[in-house]
Amino acid sequence: MAALEGLAMNDVRQSAGADPLARRLKSLVRALRRTSRLERAGAAFWPLPIIAIALIGADALWPAHESVRIVCAIAFALLLLRVVWALIVPERAARRAGPARAARIAEERLALQGNPLVNALQLRTLAMSSGDAASALAREAVRRGEETSSAIEARRVIDTSRAGKVWRLSLLTTITLLTVALLSPRLVAMGAMRYLDPMGDHPPYSRTTFDIQLQPDPALVGDDVEITVRTAGPAPDSVRLEIERLGREPGEETVSVGMSARTDGFNATLRDVREPVRIRAVGSTGLSAWLSIEPVHRPRIREATLMLTPPEYTGIPPFTIDPRESIDGQAPELVVGSAVELRVTLSLPVMQADAGADGAEVEWWGRTAIARVQIERPGETPIALSAAAESGLWLDAPVRARVLAIPDSPPSIEVRSPAPPGEAVLAAPGSSVAIRASAHDDHALGAFDLHWTVERSSGGADHGAMSLLPDGFVGASHHARASFDLDAVAAGPGDVIHLSLSAADTRPDAYGGAQRTIADPIAINVVARTDSAFDAQEGDAAADAEALTGADQPEADAADAPSAIPGPEEADAESDSPGREEAPAASPEDETETPADAAATDADIDAGAARLDDGVLIGDPDEAEPQPFDRPSPITLDDVETIRREVDRPVAEALKLNSVGLAGLADLPPAYRDLVSRYFLRIARDDARDQRPETDE
Repeated sequence: MAALEGLAMNDVRQSAGADPLARRLKSLVRALRRTSRLERAGAAFWPLPIIAIALIGADALWPAHESVRIVCAIAFALLLLRVVWALIVPERAARRAGPARAARIAEERLALQGNPLVNALQLRTLAMSSGDAASALAREAVRRGEETSSAIEARRVIDTSRAGKVWRLSLLTTITLLTVALLSPRLVAMGAMRYLDPMGDHPPYSRTTFDIQLQPDPALVGDDVEITVRTAGPAPDSVRLEIERLGREPGEETVSVGMSARTDGFNATLRDVREPVRIRAVGSTGLSAWLSIEPVHRPRIREATLMLTPPEYTGIPPFTIDPRESIDGQAPELVVGSAVELRVTLSLPVMQADAGADGAEVEWWGRTAIARVQIERPGETPIALSAAAESGLWLDAPVRARVLAIPDSPPSIEVRSPAPPGEAVLAAPGSSVAIRASAHDDHALGAFDLHWTVERSSGGADHGAMSLLPDGFVGASHHARASFDLDAVAAGPGDVIHLSLSAADTRPDAYGGAQRTIADPIAINVVARTDSAFDAQEGDAAADAEALTGADQPEADAADAPSAIPGPEEADAESDSPGREEAPAASPEDETETPADAAATDADIDAGAARLDDGVLIGDPDEAEPQPFDRPSPITLDDVETIRREVDRPVAEALKLNSVGLAGLADLPPAYRDLVSRYFLRIARDDARDQRPETDE
């Protein structure tokens, strides 16, 4: 029989693509195996809901030890695997069933007479031969078998009653489990979790729900933690609080304390919590899950610094201060364009940082947080930086600082000679004009130049410029001394020379570019020494002097005061009078000085400088009421004429030190000799000691 079935199966495989009988028998085999799998799976599944209800109920009544729950969970998992295996693998008889068995089952179930399906399978090989009566009969048997198979329905051949029965039973048990879950969801949820995670912290079922609240949460190290337990469901008569230290040693006892009943629940307070613990509430109607209390450290400031970095062009190096100094004291001053960095180092790793300043960039790593601000406008800029640790706790208060941004001021120019900016002076052809000027910037000078324009009396103009800074100059201030030679620009009578000074700082384009200051021009009128302009200017000066001194001088003094500035002839005559002393010649080569004269010169210089420092007008040192200067330096030509006095020896010796100022002095009329001497007097005051001849040796 086995040989016959094997031969039939081989014939079926050879002609399955075109034989209706083979295809039909194959479909019956698949249906037979599918029915077997469903029957086996249903039989394995239907007890599971009942087993689950039993395990949950037993644990609710008699809480099982975690080892028991582990064994039960493993056994339940194996039963689930059995269901999966049954869905995949049919029973043994179904696995071994072939077309011959399917044909016999079909003939039995349909009560077919003459075994048409089995005969068709057995005579299939004979029917393929030709030429004799036996093969003809075999082909007829095959034809009848094919006709019979075409009318066969699988549901009439395969018995599915047992599979349906077990699945109806499975549905019933599943509905039972769902009903229990709907009626008591807490029971199912708590019981299921105890088996799904038998090693976890899952309290046994109780009808009372325990809700534990902590204040503060999170707790800081050293805090007192207030614990409130609120219940839902049957209220317990009392509640105890069980406390265990996390990471406790084996055998370490659990601490149990009673909780006081209040209107809002049960209350207890843990004092000075400094290490992690876990707690749970235990009442007469049940207990809660364990709840951990892990006190955290609030971040503390270990170090805070405020680094200030001025722009590089200012030449000011970066410097660091304590941020508290900028708050408690005066805010540090910075140039617009400076960079400010507020750095804070905490006691704990930084998780987040925030800066309270517009446009601030914030970064953090490790235990350090940094806020960077670029100062772009003048005024006070406040900066605040706060940081949070990995626990999410922020600093008690942000670190604050403030800086005061000031604009970069343009350079300033001070002109002491030949006249204040905007004034005019006279000069003779061939003479030299002393240039004494200073330029100052709040950071660094980049340029200090002298510009001139010569307006010719014949028409046209010439222009020129020169730098007053030495090569390689680096600094914020420079005091320039120069001589402008009229012969160098071929200036003649009637020409007008306009001198102007300009200064610029070193501010780069990134910060707005260099700032330049230009002083008002000084006009130098070139006139001949015999020009009537001298007489007119002398007359104006004398009138100013009389108006200034006439009201305050005694009559005797007023009589002695000149009523008018003498002309050239009168000046020559007056220069010989005993009351005046001729100004020294301009050529230092013609003078010889003995050691005694040098000592006398030093004494005279010291005396003249002392009187100048005291603000006394040049004149008689024994004057009863010396007159103070009533105008600040530098002295203008009009000022000199107005407060003119007779030049005595100490002043003459002081002026002798300035060869530029004395050039051509002897050729001027006496009145103008005095005027020029007074004009250079302030210059001599500044550098008399530095330029004093070394006669001591």
